Parts: sequence; C-alpha cells; structure tokens
Amino acid sequence: MTMIAPSVVCADLLNLKQEILLLQKAGADLFHIDVMDGCFVNNITFGFDYVKSLKKISKIPLFTHLMIVKPERYVERFIKAGSDLVTFHIEATGSPEAIIDRIHSLRKKVGVAYNPETEFVPKSFLKKADLILIMGVHPGFSHQKFIEAMLPKIKKAKEFTLRTDALLEVDGGVNRENAAMLREIGVDILVACGAIFDDKRYEENISALRG
Repeated sequence: MTMIAPSVVCADLLNLKQEILLLQKAGADLFHIDVMDGCFVNNITFGFDYVKSLKKISKIPLFTHLMIVKPERYVERFIKAGSDLVTFHIEATGSPEAIIDRIHSLRKKVGVAYNPETEFVPKSFLKKADLILIMGVHPGFSHQKFIEAMLPKIKKAKEFTLRTDALLEVDGGVNRENAAMLREIGVDILVACGAIFDDKRYEENISALRG
C-alpha cells in the first residue's frame, strides 16, 4: 500500500500540535520535514528544534529532507533531534557514500534525493540507501505543478529500487490527479502539501491519494 507523507511545511504553525494530531488520526503514515537553508534552495524553513518539537508530538516516523549545502555537517544533529530517516541531495555533497555510512552508523535510515535536472544514475553506493527521492518540482517552494517529464526518471528509479529493496518517494506537485499514475509506477511514498492541507479535509485527502 502506498504511504502518504504530509509535508509539514504546509501545516498551520500556530496550531502545530493540533495539526499533527489531526493528521495522524486521518491516517498519515509519516511526516515529511523540509529543511531549507536559503543557499541550496531560495527559501529558509526549519532547524533542529523544530524536529525535536515534532518528535514530542508525533507517533509516526519523521523523515527529514535536507535541502541544504554540505549536509554532512548536520546529519548527526538532525538524528539526535529525532529524525527517523534523513534524506540529503546528491547535488549538495561530494561525499554521498560517507554520509550514507555515517547515518547508518547512528542506526537510522538514509535517503538520497535528486533534483529535476539531475539524471538518475544507479551508482554502486546507492545500493546502501534505504530510500530514493525523486523531486517532481524544483525544490524550495510548495504548490508547484508536477513536472511530467520526471516520469521516465521515476520509472528508472523504481527499476533500481526493486533490485535493492529501497523505498521510492516522490515529492513535489503530487495531487489526486497524478497520484494514481505514480502509484501505478510503484512509488512507495507520496509527499503531499496542498493536496492535503488546502481544504483541511485531511482524512478524505489522504485516502484519495492512497487510492
């Protein structure tokens, strides 16, 4: 069954605890936490304390998506804050295998993310990854339209994850209209923002995305 991950960047931050509890009750499988540094992407969002606060509330896993330069500097602190899985961008570091090994040494799971312009090349170190994340939009802002040209890359990544038992996640532009197509490809986790949050019908929207 496809897992649905609300992107908490779209949550009502003034009522965060209530939002988290409602989303859990509505059937969310995990929370997707977008960490942006204003350098790798042109936006700034959350840090360690935010993850720590969510960990006190959430009863489901926290998947932290680092959209930051040199993520190797911070993966340990995000894990200590409460992240169950940390995803970093292949474009943001020159030492991806070292990051994967470091996260695993801390007994947590690790994901590797790809921007739209980055070709997915099945390199040997990716066999160690627990998750492959393909961006459906250029990262940095919510409510963007899904780039359909990403579908061949998503299919290629799925072929790879079938050989490694890693999960395949798609983030950006996911909605009811394209969720069925992504499920058919075999995407394991759909990250959604506006498709869940915009009308506040959390249970109905999560159920529709899951199919």
